Amino acid sequence: MKIGIKRNTGAVGGVAKISVKMDREKVASLKNNEEREFEVSGPTQISVNQWYMGSKAVEAKPGDKLEIKINPLMIPCLILFVLFLISFSLRIGIVTVIAFLGILAIFVFCIKNYLIVKNISTKE
Repeated sequence: MKIGIKRNTGAVGGVAKISVKMDREKVASLKNNEEREFEVSGPTQISVNQWYMGSKAVEAKPGDKLEIKINPLMIPCLILFVLFLISFSLRIGIVTVIAFLGILAIFVFCIKNYLIVKNISTKE
């Protein structure tokens, strides 16, 4: 049986391809709005990444349809990132330290939370 995966990241994540991993092994790259099907024999761990940013792994069973989206928290994170970057450039002691820690926290958060893989199969 197959698992269907559709990328629906919109303009924010649409610049670069997303790597699809099944059981930690890269099997494909998807462009925005691209949909693919993959042959599987049983439950499989699916994760995706774009550059260093990615998603948490989800378990998918044969027949499932998955959708890849940008995490809605990324817009506030992007705004905070810009504010931290401006604060960092001011070079004012503790403000610079706090800004650096904020930038670091956003990078760490994005490693597994930038993208969301959601099961959109209708279970009846």
